[in-house]
Amino acid sequence: MPFSATAEEENVYFNFMAGYYASINGDLNKAIVFYKEALKENPQSKFLKIILADTYLKIDELETAKNYITDVLKEDTENIDALQVLASVYVKEKKVKEAIEVYEKILQQSPNKIEMLSKIGNLYLISGMYDKAIETFKKILKEDSENIMALHFLGIIYIEKKDFKSARESFKTILKLNPDYEPAYTNLGAVEELAGNLKDAELYFKKALELNPENLFARERLINLYLSQKSYKEAIKELETLKEQKSESEQIHEKLALLYLQIKQYDKATEELEYLLSKHPKDLNLMYYLSLIYIETGKLSEAEHLLKQIISINPKQVNAFLNLATVYLKQKKLIEALNIYDEILQFAGDVPEIYIYATETAMDLKDYQRARQYIENALSRFPENPDVNFIAGVVFDKLGKFEETEKLMKKTLSLKPDHAEALNYLGYSYADRGINLKEALSLIQKAVQLKPNNGYYLDSLGWVYFKLGDKKNALQYLLEAIKYVKDDPVILEHLGDIYKELGNYKEALQTWQEAMKYHEKEEGLKERLEKKIKEVQALIKK
Repeated sequence: MPFSATAEEENVYFNFMAGYYASINGDLNKAIVFYKEALKENPQSKFLKIILADTYLKIDELETAKNYITDVLKEDTENIDALQVLASVYVKEKKVKEAIEVYEKILQQSPNKIEMLSKIGNLYLISGMYDKAIETFKKILKEDSENIMALHFLGIIYIEKKDFKSARESFKTILKLNPDYEPAYTNLGAVEELAGNLKDAELYFKKALELNPENLFARERLINLYLSQKSYKEAIKELETLKEQKSESEQIHEKLALLYLQIKQYDKATEELEYLLSKHPKDLNLMYYLSLIYIETGKLSEAEHLLKQIISINPKQVNAFLNLATVYLKQKKLIEALNIYDEILQFAGDVPEIYIYATETAMDLKDYQRARQYIENALSRFPENPDVNFIAGVVFDKLGKFEETEKLMKKTLSLKPDHAEALNYLGYSYADRGINLKEALSLIQKAVQLKPNNGYYLDSLGWVYFKLGDKKNALQYLLEAIKYVKDDPVILEHLGDIYKELGNYKEALQTWQEAMKYHEKEEGLKERLEKKIKEVQALIKK
């Protein structure tokens, strides 16, 4: 007798299939409508209730899903399909304990023991119950000793527990089973990075990328590895590759800009910054970095324009003001630079360095009274700042008040005994005046020990030896000083003085003539040199 369906059965079948097709086409709300129609025709169907519960689960209507499943489980407490949907609801609700209890119940009757153990293990893992997770994944390995998934998650857990030895063993076991398993190389890289074995980490990340150039995690870790080692060129190479993969990532463009700036590839840094500014034309950080490039490359007008823009947007951006002052200093616009410092001090008077910059600029203008005003203001605010005391000492020296200078230099050294500038300045001041020469020698020697390649300190050391009558050591240190500072007229003058005292008149003449090329750097030097040149020319003629 041929099979024939009732009208009721046909409606159930039609609505179920309509719901099924709506579901696979992604229209879950429409699918629910059809499934409900099917359930109306067959209200006792556990299958339809489970299908409806699963569909509601997918659209995150968890309470409705739970109601359908509860209805099924009232009649059939062991229904595996219903239990699986219920466990998934608990997972979405982040009720880990309840989800694990349901999976444990399924495990007792499920033919797929490994699948259930995997789900339980992952729940323990995401909830931070690492010992339970380890126990569960080890159960999987008892069932299947070559289960790569279980080994993988064990390795992840061991990383979290900082058990790097066990993590290595897990991932290396995977590689014995499958030498091309890319995640194992990535995770071994992470293990070695965390353990401080950076060369090994680099090799593993590179191997992961060799197997899968699209592995973003491995590439990003490799980039950070290079950055931590200041291997900027290697980091840039990887970032450029990453940029091809994630061209819209502004973070990559910004990192590249800063790295190119770091290695002084200003054209490429400019390219990256201009790209970012096209998207964020009023981003103050981007504008600031671009202004730094303009300053470094001598585009001072462009830098000035950009810095003024920054200041117009944020009138209290200290770094923008300071860089604008730097632009004016480079343009020899000292008064404009000083005006900028005055402006900064109106809202950033708690920064001692600004007083120091203003003082130094005023001294460059030979306006020592104005310099004194700045530095005395600084001294009243920062009496224990060694650099403030040092600059104050220099100012009072320019004003002809050496007793004050001496006190301030000594205070600087009491605050900071290894202040090389103060050691040299006080030592040289004594030597130049021909006083306290042994103390001067000791002070300058300390300065040279701190900065052995500083030509000015070597000059001071040679000069104090000269004052002590030790012409041999004097000549040695002056010749050493010239290696580091070839165009300083005072150092050249000192060297000429020593040559003259040694009777090397021609060398003295040549050295002083060389010093004359730079006489504008030192006030009153031209007249002194002219006098010395005439004297030595007369000696040569004899």
